[in-house]
Amino acid sequence: MERSVESIYTRVARPDPFGTLAARSYRLAAYAMSCGLEAVTVQCRSERWRDALHYVKQQNLSVIVNHQAAHAPDEGHFSVLTNIDEATVEMDDPFKGPGQRVSLERMHSLWQPNRETVGFILIAIGPRTSEANTAARCESPSCPGCGTRLPLSPSPMFVEADWQADGRWKRFFCHGCDAGFSTRGS
Repeated sequence: MERSVESIYTRVARPDPFGTLAARSYRLAAYAMSCGLEAVTVQCRSERWRDALHYVKQQNLSVIVNHQAAHAPDEGHFSVLTNIDEATVEMDDPFKGPGQRVSLERMHSLWQPNRETVGFILIAIGPRTSEANTAARCESPSCPGCGTRLPLSPSPMFVEADWQADGRWKRFFCHGCDAGFSTRGS
């Protein structure tokens, strides 16, 4: 599924608290779901960020990272993670173009919180899975804030061990209102 940055941006951008038009992670996930894909916005644990990026790529999921804009560190930005190795991360950046390589140290600094991002946020996107998984999605919990169903998919993102106190993930977000949740109930 090919979509231009401009066509996606017009569907997901809304005025932010500072009065500028901005995209939000949960709206990107909702848009991916409206296109027939499975998507989840998660925050990884800061101490496990490398492991988290390696894991989602090993699961053959598409990954959008929400990070600081390199040209304006107080602003947020989105890039598509295309590869990670022991020394670098490669991303397709809507501003700089495809195949942008940054060191892991630089990625860590870009992934820190700022006024627009809470830090260590990624959107994992995968193909829609089987009918059995669709039935499980219908039985998924609802967001107490907005009532949106919270599909716990793509399923590799919801392995129980990854949500323990020392697991990869800290919380996931409602694709209807951006409320944050932990599967541990904290």
